[in-house]
Amino acid sequence: MSPFNVTNEATAPSAALVAVLGLRMYFRKQGDADWHDFGHVRNPNREQDLTELDIKSARLGRLATIKKVTTEVSLEYTFESISVLDLATVGLHTAGPFGAAEIGDGAFYAVEEFLGNEGELLVVQPNAETGGVVKVGYFPHALLKGDGEESGDGETESQLTFRATIMPAETFAVPATLATGTPYAPYGFRYFAPAASLDDVLDAISDGGYEVPTGDGDGDGGT
Repeated sequence: MSPFNVTNEATAPSAALVAVLGLRMYFRKQGDADWHDFGHVRNPNREQDLTELDIKSARLGRLATIKKVTTEVSLEYTFESISVLDLATVGLHTAGPFGAAEIGDGAFYAVEEFLGNEGELLVVQPNAETGGVVKVGYFPHALLKGDGEESGDGETESQLTFRATIMPAETFAVPATLATGTPYAPYGFRYFAPAASLDDVLDAISDGGYEVPTGDGDGDGGT
């Protein structure tokens, strides 16, 4: 044994580790080269549910749990966009075809299909302090669906709610330009970087993105 020692004793009391983070949400549909920005977003919520198996033994005379094994993982991410008049945002919410309409300047349509879209989800949280550290969350394989709509009551803004179900990307590893050793990350990863480096981080994530295997034998886990 060793005497009481705290590994982060020098940094734990520092207020520099406390931050006010904003929110930007991006999604790239499977097969697309470019990302969609959901505009003004809020109320992010990460919902994580783990199912565990209790392995038991009566080695000491009484049945007791000697090990827990995670047998099922469920990870979902919900958020709201209040950019309710953005064509592509509405199209992703309805999950059907969308485009410019025939009648009226600037009119558009979106077909209700409820099927969702597979792709990559990117969560960017800028720091309110100039020069602060930015947090980026990347999920290589997500199924995005519209999950409700609030029309407002004349006093509050309208909103579109989205739900992203995070699924495993079996061959995905963190791009070598971001991490040494390219660690295996089937459910994605979190990345923290100085604000000045954000563009480089996003470029690296976009370049090293994930393609869902199509079953034709050519899926290599990267773009």
